[in-house]
Amino acid sequence: KDFNETGLQIDANGFTNSLHKDIFKQYQYEKHILLNIRDDKDPRSKKHQMIRWLKDQYVSHQVEFRHLDLAPNDLNNYEVIEDRIRSFIQSFDAQHELHVVAGIGPTALNMALSILNAVMPDRFNLYLMQRPGHGENKKPEHQLIQVIPYKNAFLDRKLMEHHFNNEIPSEIFKDEIIEREYEKALIYAKSTDPVLISGETGSGKGVMATYIHNQSPLKSKSFMAINCASLQDSILYSELFGHEKGAFTGAEKEHKGLFETYKDGTLFLDEIGDISPFMQQSLLRALQNKQIKRLGSNKLIEGISPRIIAATNKDLYEMAKEGKFRMDLYFRLCDMEIELISYRKRTLEERRNVIHHFNKKAQNKWGYSINIAVTTKNIIENYSFPGNFREIWSVCNGLYIWKDKMVEPEMLPKRMTIKEESIIAENYQIVMKKHFESVFEKYKFDLNLTCKALGYKNTTQLKKKFEDLGIINLEKNKS
Repeated sequence: KDFNETGLQIDANGFTNSLHKDIFKQYQYEKHILLNIRDDKDPRSKKHQMIRWLKDQYVSHQVEFRHLDLAPNDLNNYEVIEDRIRSFIQSFDAQHELHVVAGIGPTALNMALSILNAVMPDRFNLYLMQRPGHGENKKPEHQLIQVIPYKNAFLDRKLMEHHFNNEIPSEIFKDEIIEREYEKALIYAKSTDPVLISGETGSGKGVMATYIHNQSPLKSKSFMAINCASLQDSILYSELFGHEKGAFTGAEKEHKGLFETYKDGTLFLDEIGDISPFMQQSLLRALQNKQIKRLGSNKLIEGISPRIIAATNKDLYEMAKEGKFRMDLYFRLCDMEIELISYRKRTLEERRNVIHHFNKKAQNKWGYSINIAVTTKNIIENYSFPGNFREIWSVCNGLYIWKDKMVEPEMLPKRMTIKEESIIAENYQIVMKKHFESVFEKYKFDLNLTCKALGYKNTTQLKKKFEDLGIINLEKNKS
């Protein structure tokens, strides 16, 4: 409602202009943050027109636009809106005084703001903007009216239980990367479509699969996990789809498979990238037709459609392109996809936080602290931990047997003190280019951070080196 009926000119009586004309100075605001959503139909010129208008009309007012990851059709989805707004509000330091001024918007948005205001009263105040001449005072300018949440002990307890259940599992390490991964998982959990979780061994795929089920509409139904990599074809087929009596040696009675037993629940298929072409075809048929056939039977069992959460430590898309995994099955599994970022892809500071977390966890378990030599700490910080969080916990926990001694490098597992073998590229330029690209990606394509990490004096020098090495278009990835 900031533009006139033609949609081409800013309305001087519109919401944003009224806020700056009557409200901004009155409340001594330091900054106004306008949230905008993803909308391909809305020309970018509207946003830029608003920026120019505010700069011309209110030179001293600080204004910032923030993109909220919402599409227009998401504005009717309360749960998605609530999740995005909550994450946005929590991104501010607790010391900031936040005022949310609600304008004209869809019911789902207003409901989300009201609920969040009730459960997060310490994070922000919610206001409505009253038009001139309305209200008790009949003032000639716009006024803000604070929305005070209605307090009800029963309702508050239920809301607290709801938000508590939506928290990240308490047993895992948490940082900004994992919080983003679980924010996505929470949104995906609200449907019953297939989810594909990719990540290296020990990155927490099983924990996330359980979390998705527990936050889903099927949470009251059964959840079952199976490791597909550990079973031969005939056994895996029998486990998933069942078998008839006498189907093979030892099959003394009829057996219902997981698809049939948990047809209304959730199945977690771990290490899905390791199944054979035969099992890929069998799984595709079950997902596509919602029907199965037990081993040793020609009878089709209809209406079998459990929710599938699959996980893999492989790149299924690359495997599909190489013909090692069925592309049609890949697309059946990856309606929604989450990648869990490995430990080694984190920055040095992020890795130190991980080590600190698991060291503290071990300290709490054993009930005492240990002394770790500086050289030992350096080895731990520079080790890649291919087993990710599972391996980090194992190492940190194991160090506590050295209760009364200084932990020296020789007390670490042997694998950590042996230099990892790698294929050595003979072309120095190629090695340097790969290294620069990896560091740039690790620091999320931030030139300033990459500049510091690589030891360059300024970004101009770094950009010149990028050009010399033929590293192009990487900076575009930042957007």
